Amino acid sequence: MTQYTAFHVKVAEKWKMASVRDTVVQASPAYHALKDFDWFIGSWMAEENGVKLESTCRWIANQTFIERRHSATHMDGSKSEGLQIIGWNPHANHIQSWDFSSDGGNAAGVWLPTVGGWTGEMQGVAGDGSVTSAINYLIRLDDNAYIWRSTDRTRGGQSLPEADEVVIRRSVLVK
Repeated sequence: MTQYTAFHVKVAEKWKMASVRDTVVQASPAYHALKDFDWFIGSWMAEENGVKLESTCRWIANQTFIERRHSATHMDGSKSEGLQIIGWNPHANHIQSWDFSSDGGNAAGVWLPTVGGWTGEMQGVAGDGSVTSAINYLIRLDDNAYIWRSTDRTRGGQSLPEADEVVIRRSVLVK
């Protein structure tokens, strides 16, 4: 990345460039930590067991965070939505996510690289106040598809079944 500054002067009723300087702009340490998620930027969809999943991921805050907005439309027409922010935690030296759901729940996760993708250890609370946890996996198949799955899920101290593995495909590239 570069940045440039140009100075123009008016000479004989015409604007001319008097000086141009370019400067290399260093990407932030947060961007370097998140660059492995660059392929994740765009719009995604899947349909699994009658549930339509949609999400859109984009860089925010000068490419220091990724914003992921997601929704699930269920067979009965009801819809749940959420917002996830993924970023570098410089104090803890890891990638972290913050999740907010339309039922009022929230969670935080620590993301670690794994073979073919990332593993997120999530801790949170559902909208009803019950404590939740899960291990989520993002496994990149290629630039246009990834697998999401969730294991070791709990809510209110009770074990939940593993979520079905879902293949999510790119619908639109957003840069």
